[in-house]
Parts: sequence; structure tokens; C-alpha cells
Amino acid sequence: MHRFLIGCILLSACSAAQLPSEEMISSTANVSAAYREGFDDGCSSGRQASGSSFNKFEKNQERFNTDTDYAQGWSDAFRQCETQEEARQRQMRSTEAISALELRSRYPSYWY
Repeated sequence: MHRFLIGCILLSACSAAQLPSEEMISSTANVSAAYREGFDDGCSSGRQASGSSFNKFEKNQERFNTDTDYAQGWSDAFRQCETQEEARQRQMRSTEAISALELRSRYPSYWY
């Protein structure tokens, strides 16, 4: 039963996922579609560059070289999403370290 509930939660989270440009750029922001497309590609690339297994490097190099809006969106998002992913990973490592220390303090004879 628990596995079923967890599966349903994960499925609903995946289906409700938004593109980075939908989450991070206001819907009323005055940015072009090219900027938003560059932003989505740059965000995926930034997350991948900082170690995410769930993202891939995406960059339309020809468009990056010729479309300034796409290039600006890609560059803005790459830095922002790379930094966010690094912070998320630091937080996870910190939480894991604290949990390990708590286990060691509860069961000291197990570790020595």
C-alpha cells in the first residue's frame, strides 16, 4: 500500500512539473519566447554541469551564436540553475552527515 501511495505521489509530481522558465520567470515578465527557450536549455545545462543526474546539457550552439535573446536566456539560467543545484547538493550532503552522526551517537558500539 505504501509503495502505491509513493508511486502516485511521484507520478503526480512529475506530471505537474513545470519548465524552469515557467517556474522562475514571472508570466508578466517582458521576455521573448527565444529568451524563455534559451532559459530552459541553460537551466538544464547548469544543473547537469553541477552534477545532476536528471538533466542533460542542452545548447543550440548555432542559435546561441546568432540569437541574442536565446543566448542571454541560456547564460542567465546556466549560472542561476548551476548555483541552485550546487546548493541543493550541499544541503543533501549536510543532511546525510548529520544523520550519520546521529546514528553513531545512538549506536556507538556498532561503529567501533
